[in-house]
Amino acid sequence: MAIISLSSIPPRFDKLAPTLASLLAQTAPIEEVRLYIPRRFKRFPEYDGALPKVAAGVRVIAVEEDFGPASKVLHAARELQNGDAPILFCDDDHIYAPQWAAALLEAHRHHPHACIAGAGCHFGRYARGYRPADKDKRARYANRRFAPRYRWARLKQHWQERRLRTRGPKPVFQGRVKRAGYTDMLAGHGGALIRPSFVDGAFYRIPDHLWMDDDIWLSGHLTRKGIPIFQPEGMATPIMTQNNHVAALKHAFFYGRGQKASKRHAIAWFQRTYGIWGSAVRA
Repeated sequence: MAIISLSSIPPRFDKLAPTLASLLAQTAPIEEVRLYIPRRFKRFPEYDGALPKVAAGVRVIAVEEDFGPASKVLHAARELQNGDAPILFCDDDHIYAPQWAAALLEAHRHHPHACIAGAGCHFGRYARGYRPADKDKRARYANRRFAPRYRWARLKQHWQERRLRTRGPKPVFQGRVKRAGYTDMLAGHGGALIRPSFVDGAFYRIPDHLWMDDDIWLSGHLTRKGIPIFQPEGMATPIMTQNNHVAALKHAFFYGRGQKASKRHAIAWFQRTYGIWGSAVRA
């Protein structure tokens, strides 16, 4: 039976409840929800080791190593290497629809040798001369701007808040993937599913200048091993929680790089190191 795995950081502990409640409310049979918490954090040296208080049904597991945001799956993959039951993993700042796990597990049933991603993206704009082998089987994405139901929901939100730049969470965008298929990168906010056998030792040797780019790190090593990333059709974009703005990596700078430059740097590293994803585009 599958488990759900995630991690978190100390500034977010007191706002984890909505995310954990959504994981406990999944319609699919889930053996356990595991929350991995490193004993020491690279970003938070002042952390005193106090574990978050969680609802019954969630197991908090203290671990020695901090793999950065990739801690949400790497600890579980290591612990479950002797079996090959699916691991569903996700971020700690979204609410997942009750059918989220069931949709990933159903896609896994049809694509057992692929990583299944609830969200993702293609790398065309980051790579020169990149021609994916599965070009005819690529996921096709819908555009929010041309989705009438979503645009109407956003207009109602603008009207209710009396603001052009709304403060509340955006409406759920149904059907971002309008044609199921393969993609280059999984996006943690949409959740994903892997098997422990997908993960080898290289996943755990994260250079200091790359540990913050977990989606690219995980996707790059899956690609290195020839494991495709498949996106089912029609999954809803999860709703953000208040944690989305708490100590968010998207607002942070590492080695002088913001989020976009950091992603380009990580992609270029995989291009140079493993020869995947074409050649680098200058940032």
